[in-house]
Amino acid sequence: MDGPKNIRLKRNLTNRHIQFIALGGAVGTGLFLGAGSAIFVAGPAVVVGYLVAGIIVFLMMRQLGEMSTQDSSAGSSSYFAYKYWGDFPGFLAGWNYWFEYALAGITELTAVAAYTQYWFADIATWKTALFFFIVINIVNLIAVKAYGEVEFWFSSIKIFAICAMILTGGYIWKPLV
Repeated sequence: MDGPKNIRLKRNLTNRHIQFIALGGAVGTGLFLGAGSAIFVAGPAVVVGYLVAGIIVFLMMRQLGEMSTQDSSAGSSSYFAYKYWGDFPGFLAGWNYWFEYALAGITELTAVAAYTQYWFADIATWKTALFFFIVINIVNLIAVKAYGEVEFWFSSIKIFAICAMILTGGYIWKPLV
C-alpha cells in the first residue's frame, strides 16, 4: 500500500516550461490593461519607471538565486527569512508571499473579466472571473505537465503580442521622426 511516505515527486516541467512561466509571469495581464493609462499620463517616461522597477526586481531575484545556490533546500524566500532573520520575519515573509499571490490572482481575474466585458458586454464580470477561476484551478489540479503546457502557450501569445505592439509602434513612430 502506497502511503504519503512512498509517493515520489516527478519533475514533469521542461526548461521551456520554466522559462516561459517566468516570462509570462513577468509580463502579466495587467501590463496590457494598465500600461495604456500609464503611458497616457506619463508619456515615454513610463519606460524609466518600468526600467527602475525591473532593475530592482532583477537584483532581488539575483540575490535570491545566489542564496538558493548556496543552500539548495526546497523552499521559498520565507525559508531564507526564517534562516537568516528568525521566526517572526520568516512567518511574515510567508504570509506576505501568500497575500501577494492571492491579490495578484484576483487582479489577473479582474483584468480577464474587463477584457471579456469589452467584447461581450452582456456577460457579468463576476461570471467571467468565476469561470476563469474554475478553469485555472482545473488545469492546475490535472497535472503539472498540463499546467506547464498551458502556461507555455499563453506566455507565448503574450510575448508575441508585445513584440507585435513594439514593431507596430516603431512602424508608426518612424514616419513621424
